[in-house]
Amino acid sequence: MLVGTSRSMLAGTLLAATLLAGCTVESRARVDSAMADSASASADKPGALGVNVDANATPRASTDSSRADSTSAISFNHVGPLRVGMTASEARSALGMPASSAKSGECSYLDTKGRSRIYIMLVRDTVARLDVRDSTIATPAGARIGDAESRVLALYHGRVKSELHKYVEGGHYLIVSSPSDTTHQLVFETDGKRVTSYRVGRTPEVRWVEGCS
Repeated sequence: MLVGTSRSMLAGTLLAATLLAGCTVESRARVDSAMADSASASADKPGALGVNVDANATPRASTDSSRADSTSAISFNHVGPLRVGMTASEARSALGMPASSAKSGECSYLDTKGRSRIYIMLVRDTVARLDVRDSTIATPAGARIGDAESRVLALYHGRVKSELHKYVEGGHYLIVSSPSDTTHQLVFETDGKRVTSYRVGRTPEVRWVEGCS
């Protein structure tokens, strides 16, 4: 009887172990499946690695200190090392670009070869204005692309001249003159609600709504 009982107990133990092993394999399979589903869902989110995100999304601020716009230094006549009044050669040097003997003509934008997110207007081979179209770059007062018009008006209280936008219905040009030199201005363009771009530079070029067109 003892032998029979032992055999019965051994068989029961083996059966339980088999069932437990099966549960463990199945549980692991479920965990692996859940992890795969989670990874797939994560990859579908905008901005995930390997996913084609919106090409128009504003890029993150660069951590490369060699870029002209990596510093927050900005005023009515300069952004970082780029300064209104520089020659085209000096602007290239500030960006770490090789010298060039080519002249810019009456009006053009410097091809920075991807070294700067600032658009540099050259007039007769001299920097006349600097255009900002990147929301990561703010003015000293803290205004940036995407801000509401009301915020710009509050930050530059009593100093803003508002004009209707020439091409955007309901849009405006919010113009702020330098307190020390009225020939240099900061011009915000809006869609009537929010800032879409801004620029700093000398007059009259900073007021040219078509740029070099």
